[in-house]
Amino acid sequence: MAERDAAEERFEFLSEEICRATAKALKGIGLWHGAAMIDAGLAIPQEVWADLVVRYPPYPSVVPDLELRPRRSWRA
Repeated sequence: MAERDAAEERFEFLSEEICRATAKALKGIGLWHGAAMIDAGLAIPQEVWADLVVRYPPYPSVVPDLELRPRRSWRA
C-alpha cells in the first residue's frame, strides 16, 4: 500500500509538471486560450477532480454520439 501511495503521489506531481510545461509552451507560441484552460484546470483542487471522476465514471463525454451510417441523399 505504501508503494502504491508513493507512486500515486509521484504520478500526480508529474502530471501537474507536464501540464505546467504544456501551458508554458502554449503561451510561448501565442496560444493563450489553451494555456488559460490548462491553468484553470490546475486551479481546481485534486479533491474536486477525484469527486468528479467518482460521480461521472470513467469520464464525462465531450464528444457527441454520432451515427456512422451514411445520410440519405436529397435525390433519393
